[in-house]
Amino acid sequence: MLTERASGLSGPVSRWLALLAVAHAVDPQAPVRLLPLLDGDGFYRAWLRFTLATVGLHRDVEVGSLPVEAASTTVRVALGQLAQHAHAFMGQPRACDLADIHRLVRQVLHDAVALLRGDDVALGIVSLQAVSEGTTTSLMGMAGTGPLITTELLSLLAGSVGQAGADVVHELMRTLRAAQAERRALYAENADFELEMARVSLACDDPHEAQRCWERAARYMGAYGGHKDITIEELLDPLPQLMQADPAQARVRLARTQPLVYLVADCTDGRGTAGTPQEWWRFLARLDSRAAAELGAQVLLTEPGLPDARVDAAHRQLLATQADTADPVVLAALRIAAGPGGRSIHQDIALLTRLANLPDEDAARTRRLLPVLANAITSTYDDQTLIAASQGAGEEPTRALRTAAQRCGGEGGPPWAPRPVPDNTSRDWSGPKKRPNTGAYLHAQQRPTLPEGAAGVLAAVRDRSSKAYDSPLGPRWSMDALANAVGWRLLEIIDRHGADAAAQLLHRIADEMSASGPLEVLADVAAGLSLRQDIDPAVFGPLAATAGMLAYTKIRGGGGWRSFAGNDRLELWQQAHTADAAAAVHDLADQVVHAVAEASYSRTIGVSQALVSAFAVHSPDVSQPPAASALACWDAAYGVIAHRLPGRARLGHGAYHPVPGQATQHDIDTALCQLALATIALPERGDKRRALIAATVLLAGRSGQAQVALAHVLSFDLGAAPLTWLLTVLNSHLPDGPLDAALIEQLVTLCGSDMLSVRAEASAILARAGHQPPSPAATAAHPTLAQAIAAALSRTEDSA
Repeated sequence: MLTERASGLSGPVSRWLALLAVAHAVDPQAPVRLLPLLDGDGFYRAWLRFTLATVGLHRDVEVGSLPVEAASTTVRVALGQLAQHAHAFMGQPRACDLADIHRLVRQVLHDAVALLRGDDVALGIVSLQAVSEGTTTSLMGMAGTGPLITTELLSLLAGSVGQAGADVVHELMRTLRAAQAERRALYAENADFELEMARVSLACDDPHEAQRCWERAARYMGAYGGHKDITIEELLDPLPQLMQADPAQARVRLARTQPLVYLVADCTDGRGTAGTPQEWWRFLARLDSRAAAELGAQVLLTEPGLPDARVDAAHRQLLATQADTADPVVLAALRIAAGPGGRSIHQDIALLTRLANLPDEDAARTRRLLPVLANAITSTYDDQTLIAASQGAGEEPTRALRTAAQRCGGEGGPPWAPRPVPDNTSRDWSGPKKRPNTGAYLHAQQRPTLPEGAAGVLAAVRDRSSKAYDSPLGPRWSMDALANAVGWRLLEIIDRHGADAAAQLLHRIADEMSASGPLEVLADVAAGLSLRQDIDPAVFGPLAATAGMLAYTKIRGGGGWRSFAGNDRLELWQQAHTADAAAAVHDLADQVVHAVAEASYSRTIGVSQALVSAFAVHSPDVSQPPAASALACWDAAYGVIAHRLPGRARLGHGAYHPVPGQATQHDIDTALCQLALATIALPERGDKRRALIAATVLLAGRSGQAQVALAHVLSFDLGAAPLTWLLTVLNSHLPDGPLDAALIEQLVTLCGSDMLSVRAEASAILARAGHQPPSPAATAAHPTLAQAIAAALSRTEDSA
């Protein structure tokens, strides 16, 4: 039993507990003599000592040899001692490895807690809460495990109602509920918690609270959290289309989704959803660049020294979103601040080209900043750790990139040798590619013999659907041949049997094919019918719309994860709506009803996204405002998804509140300056160095915007070193004209800082700019400094 291995403990510990009870019955002092053998760190040894301290207390109370109050005090003190060793990863074996004896640990604790009385109940539960918090661990996307998880703690509390009274238990319930709200718990864990709370409430004779707990548990059980549940994308993916239709309302909806994406990441298993907060920040950068830059700077500056993946995602997206519109000097500073993570050959070449095309009178050119910018950008391709270089992280520089850098006066970077192409032959588990057998090859070379009319259409579709994944290529599998076989027979049916028969055949074609079938033929047929629309609009228009909508609703989008094509093939909806709006809307409604009626998750995922995106492009109701139908569909989907995501999201300092009106490019550039300078708060030295280069470039080339951004950055408590570095850069590149008013005000504030280097640099800048720096207020010396001075003076007097 006294081993460092956690496996196989159940049998020995169970026998030890039985023998311990026998030993106590024979000699109550016998267990105490074992205490020196159980000394040591860690929860396991502490629990063994706790067992020795509480063994036999029930029997002693029953026979009257020990007062109930003394037993309660013993248990309370023992629980306090156990709580002091509640560390999941200390000792051998560790508490996180004791799954083999969880049942035994909980049984010993249950027996001991039953002896608590009066005030000892509350104190004992507090100790148990510390044990639960200290020993419970969890992997990403998995519920917590440990010797005493929260639900087991509540079970102990339910059994203590009779000893402590309902009032004490109610207070403990409030404490435990507050602690549960603060921890990151999966919805499944919250459901278990509420069910245990319902049991405690029933034990306290409070059926109304028990009913409320049960209702909360029921909601958590039906909450978001299935494996790879990507339903949240129904709200995110249509936002770019909503932005084109109604920018203000799109930003409002973007703000409404922020709490949901954070809850998805925090309260679900994270499979397929862990990156939703980063994805939301990318959408923010696309839809509201100014807010993305300002919020990103706010997050970094508020928590200096901590990297943030969300801000990093927005930073990179801003480089792409603002590639053509932002001031090239500002964009170059932002690119430098991004470091190796911002590498993109095409974007960097375009940026360097824009810099090279700056006019002669531009400050960046007159101050000879272009070579600095070019060298700083190209150097990021060689600025990476050895392990990243060996794993081939990021893109490699090209001759075009070096040429673009040299146009700006840069060196173009050192000569890079092409990265060797890895040899993966040893990892090719499928073996060499096999030659097809003769039968399969001949089968692929022969076109099928098809009957006339509808039978020929269905036969062609079935034949093409029978193609195996590894079948050899040949005329038989040609999509053009399939489109011709279907299209010409469809025209024949229109001529002989009318448009209704052709429409029915189109639906038969769609029903014949699975998700992996040749569904693209429907889009080809729709295109062919549209070309013949001038012949008879009343016939070919509705048929083209029907074929197009069947293609839009049958072709799967999102790499096969969504049942409707959605954003991937919006042109199908546009073509169908143009051919015949009424028919397109009718067919789309039929397909939505069909998808919902099947009641399958794989059939409904993607439907809302497809509807919102389509209606944002073309409204189904021309009598309403352009985006009204799209917004109504989005709001309906939001209501359902929000109900499945209960709880309070921890947005922190990154909460997004859209501002009415469109931001000017000057405002966006100023926000980009803030984000570039805010990267000085990142923990890596390389990030700080690049931030100082960006500050130097901005102060020299875009002084006005740089001063506004710098005033904002200097208002945060970044520590003595970052503030001093920024002030030193400002002092070295002080503009010729007057300083910005906000910057002057911030410098005056820094003159009163308790950091000597910051105070000195701020005062020097104000003096150089023609302002009188304020004198710092006299303050009492620090006690340690006063004692050191007094001791030094005393020694001087003694030596004299």
